[in-house]
Amino acid sequence: MPATTAGRSTDRRNITMSQPLPTPRVDRATMADVFGEDDLDTVAEEAAEQISHAPTRVFLTTVGLPDQEDTQGWFHRVEDLTEEVEDKGWPGLGEKYPEVADDFHFDEWVTLGEIPYDSINVDASTGVVYATSDDGGEPYLLNTSLEVFAYLICVTEAERPFYEGPEEDFEEPGYEEQVEARLERLYGMPYEQVGPTAADRLRATIERTDPVALARPDSIWHQVVRHITGGLH
Repeated sequence: MPATTAGRSTDRRNITMSQPLPTPRVDRATMADVFGEDDLDTVAEEAAEQISHAPTRVFLTTVGLPDQEDTQGWFHRVEDLTEEVEDKGWPGLGEKYPEVADDFHFDEWVTLGEIPYDSINVDASTGVVYATSDDGGEPYLLNTSLEVFAYLICVTEAERPFYEGPEEDFEEPGYEEQVEARLERLYGMPYEQVGPTAADRLRATIERTDPVALARPDSIWHQVVRHITGGLH
């Protein structure tokens, strides 16, 4: 019998989890499609001169990041990205963790926001994304690039109707088709081919695009996957 998700049939015989996922490419249109154009904030060009890593500079000045705090989403962006770039650097962390200071380049960190309750920061010289927990734990590598991080928050939000949204929404004409089309654009294939549930698909996506994100058992991405597993319809 086909498995069902929120009243919708998913034939597991069609799922090919071994298929490779495409390399994520996140542009302004992708972010606007998932989060809405009005919710994206970018860094001013003049301030962005302090970002020496070119792909990160281009991403923050032309694509931008959303703030989901008001919509109960996962990523809560800082109020002003430009101000954070102008004030880049976490010298206090270098003093607190001198044994890893050379590896983490704390003086290049720009705070982007948080995924409750870990602070999300990007190294302006390398584009690598790091997290620090509010319980004072040691900073850790979260994602290998800002674009990968952005791709994963896009996937997490696009999957939201399957684990948190009201099931009644799927009764609205065209809603299910819109959700499925958005996921297919992100995955590069029908979402059923990625995994049977939203949690399975997110985990598979992380493992294939940026496995370092799950290397630590206390990574915030593990928490996100656990929450989604608990919230499945």
